[in-house]
Amino acid sequence: MSETQPSKNQPARSDPTRAARLRRGKRIKARIAQRERDNLLSAWRGLPGNATPATIEHPERLGDTLCALMQSLNAKGQSFERTAAAHWVEIVGDHARASACAVQRLAEDGSLIITVPGAVLRSELQFRKADMLRRIRALPGGNAVRALVFRAG
Repeated sequence: MSETQPSKNQPARSDPTRAARLRRGKRIKARIAQRERDNLLSAWRGLPGNATPATIEHPERLGDTLCALMQSLNAKGQSFERTAAAHWVEIVGDHARASACAVQRLAEDGSLIITVPGAVLRSELQFRKADMLRRIRALPGGNAVRALVFRAG
């Protein structure tokens, strides 16, 4: 008998390469079974299966995303609050009073909310409310303002 072939009475020698291939094959089968279980759970949860780097979408630039969001919200350029803040000294009429208070936001009901630091300045601005409202409505986009609301802040 030849020495390379084991006889029927002798046990087969283990081939390390063959054993490594068998172990690798078992690991691959186990990973495939695990992925099938994960996909089943993902489908049950309503999530996409096989979330691998090849299936994940590449990130989009933030600027592009914000532009798309602004277009979907029909936002056209500069907000009225910024326009009013830029012309605030002209609206109030006095630089000292204008620097003490600030335009907060334009509410949904059309009232322009203005923060005022104290009660004295608030009462002064209340007396000038009609004149200020006329000047605000003269600005571009100012027709949306229906009233002025002064709040402590």
